[in-house]
Amino acid sequence: MKGIIIAAGSSSRLRPLTESIPKCMLKIGGKTIIEHTLELFRNNGIRDISVIIGYRKEKINVNDVTFFENNNFWDNNILHSLMHSRKKLEESISSKEDIIISYSDIWYNDSVVKTLIENKNK
Repeated sequence: MKGIIIAAGSSSRLRPLTESIPKCMLKIGGKTIIEHTLELFRNNGIRDISVIIGYRKEKINVNDVTFFENNNFWDNNILHSLMHSRKKLEESISSKEDIIISYSDIWYNDSVVKTLIENKNK
């Protein structure tokens, strides 16, 4: 199973908190939102993880992921950002491998990922 995290947006609705960092780098309980998501993915066996970056991309400091860049994030939307990971999407299709696509700025718990994995064929 693969995971894609979309983290390219400009985070404008949370200004001034996001003037210098993207939303996914805001902390909840001592960890950034994206660190929580990566931990949930990894704890559920998802090792092939890609992150699509754009706004303040240099601030997204995470390890063991593949990065895709949307350098035109100001002028397009989240679906356009997702298409920057087209290579991973096509890999998943050709290998018949499941993929979880997540926004980078949503904090959720382990049961969400478990439910997705358990119900992948429904």
